[in-house]
Amino acid sequence: MDYVYLDSQISRIYINRRRKEDSIRYFDLWKALWQGERILVVEGDNTRFGVGNDLMDGASMVNRIIGPSRDAYARYEEIYDSIIDHAKDYDLVLLALGPTATVLAKDLSDAGIWAIDSGNLDLEYEWSMRKTRKKVPIAGKDSPEVGRGMPVASKQEKAYDEQIIDKVL
Repeated sequence: MDYVYLDSQISRIYINRRRKEDSIRYFDLWKALWQGERILVVEGDNTRFGVGNDLMDGASMVNRIIGPSRDAYARYEEIYDSIIDHAKDYDLVLLALGPTATVLAKDLSDAGIWAIDSGNLDLEYEWSMRKTRKKVPIAGKDSPEVGRGMPVASKQEKAYDEQIIDKVL
């Protein structure tokens, strides 16, 4: 009874939950993490974490390092080095790079960098905003679980492109 149990589904807070109404509070807690912070998003190409929604609106700055959508671990050292080169300019590194993100989070933490494996948080947020009951493709966003969404509008694409500071593909 004295042991605190944590949730391994920390970024899966909507689609698989029975009580979907709780997800809004969880998303607000996530948003509070980067409120006013300078964020470096490290993601697969076509992930577009926070693009087209208000998930990252509270951040003071968002920039991105783009890695491969598949088998990012094959480029692990290059991705890690890019993060190390840029991390000094950011308060938080959000990782959305599949299983590679988990390893990166640990190694970056060991290097003194605040890094979080944010998993599918952005897709979960998109699904919650749509109040869908199943995983559906989201325009402009790639997910191994549901396939690739349709292309994004050019206005969103321009803002996204301006945030990219490095590509490791």
